Amino acid sequence: MGSWTGIVTADAMSCQKEIVRKIREGKADYVISLKGNHPALLEDISLYFEHFSGDLPSCVTKVKDHGRNERRNYRLLQRTEWDGLQAVGMVIAAISKNDKTTTDTRHFLSSVTDVERFAYAVRKQLGYRKPAPLVPGCHF
Repeated sequence: MGSWTGIVTADAMSCQKEIVRKIREGKADYVISLKGNHPALLEDISLYFEHFSGDLPSCVTKVKDHGRNERRNYRLLQRTEWDGLQAVGMVIAAISKNDKTTTDTRHFLSSVTDVERFAYAVRKQLGYRKPAPLVPGCHF
């Protein structure tokens, strides 16, 4: 890996301490998906968010595209265990199309502590091209 500026985003396959260390050596921040590859950590984080997410920094984005409405709620919990790890993030996406709504929850490890930068990085990692406007009244 080379030297980066900005935020490196990656899927759960890259959720490894050695990869994070190399990203930090390159002076970059990171937002990396956390899934079943770290089951104990994922369970602990999921339980914490389940009980305490209302007290955490958050923001909401809304997007209407391809005949569907999508609302994403981003939250950050600050922790330090991995190299440069400053936060653990959660995104709850509610996607509505044709009077049907589905919900998807994802978790991330991050060196980014600003919830708006976190939201931007997650959207970048998931491959969205259009910027999602922040909903007025985002609170921190």
